[in-house]
Amino acid sequence: MPGFCKSATREAIATHGFVLTPGRYVGAEDVEDDGEPFEEKVGRLAAKLEEQFMESAELEKNIRANLAGLASRSGRGTNGEHEKGRSGLAGGFRPR
Repeated sequence: MPGFCKSATREAIATHGFVLTPGRYVGAEDVEDDGEPFEEKVGRLAAKLEEQFMESAELEKNIRANLAGLASRSGRGTNGEHEKGRSGLAGGFRPR
């Protein structure tokens, strides 16, 4: 089964100098060409990845703000300390 497994003979292994790297024997699964030129595909995927990075940064900002709000409402500072002294939390929450 190309790209997944192969039963190799001793002779085949010997011709590869007894190197057992799977890629020498298994090969790669045949992938159907989607017809989209490589340069266009890379450009499209890079643009989508950039959008996802921007969304990720916005989500992280919102999560950090929510956590800071929870910490202040619980009477704990954002560094894990209680207003009246140390909490039992290891490390606490430290926003960037």
